[in-house]
Amino acid sequence: MRRPRRWTAGVALMAWAAAGTPVADAPLAAPVATCLITQVPQLAFGAYDVTSSAPDDTQSQLKYICDSSISTLRINLGPGLSGSFTTRQMASGGNRLSYNVYTDSARTKIFGDGSAATSYYSKFLPLIDSATFYGRIPAQQGGIRVGSYSDTLKITLLF
Repeated sequence: MRRPRRWTAGVALMAWAAAGTPVADAPLAAPVATCLITQVPQLAFGAYDVTSSAPDDTQSQLKYICDSSISTLRINLGPGLSGSFTTRQMASGGNRLSYNVYTDSARTKIFGDGSAATSYYSKFLPLIDSATFYGRIPAQQGGIRVGSYSDTLKITLLF
């Protein structure tokens, strides 16, 4: 019996924090609102079996602490290598493997920045919390070559 070939896949996420628009009349001594990211999510899919009829799912969390001056937080996720939210791809050299990231465990709402029918994470803040990222590689992608596939997505925190 022939063993199926497997591919490894993972997505690195880079976090960026961006405060809201500065107020021109704010006093110089005013404290600066901050959020500290304590854990950046890594979506590690592991070995991908092209013969499996089930998608390859994973999840990870972004953990953060925000100061008490911040009442809401919005988290946007960039499109990555493919430049498209709906057709994200990981690469191994010139080879591509389709995947996506979602805001819900049912994997129906694509995690993006609110454009192109994507969703973003938004929350009224407690000081310490987390946001879960849900990843999926669709089943039975043809023409995939053996390799280590990866992509990097930019996470932006707006508060």
